Amino acid sequence: MAVDTFALAKLTWWREILHRNGLMTKTSELREMSDDQLTHELRQTQQELFRLHFQAATERLDAPSNLRRLRQTIARIKTIQTERVKAGSAGEAS
Repeated sequence: MAVDTFALAKLTWWREILHRNGLMTKTSELREMSDDQLTHELRQTQQELFRLHFQAATERLDAPSNLRRLRQTIARIKTIQTERVKAGSAGEAS
């Protein structure tokens, strides 16, 4: 199976653009945050998603892909929070 180097370079380029503009949060960056920072980031992301839902309802949404991006970020944050809770309870059970 041949790897399309152009498509791979284009994908990497887009990810860098999104990340540089604050439109994409890397999981590694989320893992470095404290619990309070994660909770704050979750709250902000949920508020932004709420705003975008309103824009979508009034047909003023510029980039529908932002809805998916925000839902994915929320899922990442919740996953990290759940992992930390499980790690904390596993440590107490030992």
